[in-house]
Amino acid sequence: MVPAYTYTASASAAIHCGAKVVFVDSQKDCVEIILRYSPRLVDVCTDPEYLSIDEYGMAKGREENLLRETGRTNWTIIRPYITYNSNRIQLGVYEKENWLRRALLKSVREVFTMLHQ
Repeated sequence: MVPAYTYTASASAAIHCGAKVVFVDSQKDCVEIILRYSPRLVDVCTDPEYLSIDEYGMAKGREENLLRETGRTNWTIIRPYITYNSNRIQLGVYEKENWLRRALLKSVREVFTMLHQ
């Protein structure tokens, strides 16, 4: 692994793929505004057991710390807001459990109304 300082020193610009889960309360089922200075788990967590594991949000926070500690400013953290895998399909900011349920309920109501006219 190339140290963050070496990487940022040898490149004109660096892009780091971050994640929303580095922020405190990022798991809430709501849309929230995340600012550059919003509290991060890695900065506010005091639980020694949790700090000792390499949980995804903590690992991403530590990666961001490596960039910040370089003292350079030629890097950017991007946080893609939509992710996909076989268990997770988002529609904008909505998790599939929310939008799919609504779509199915609407379809069932439409069919029921059509059949009973």
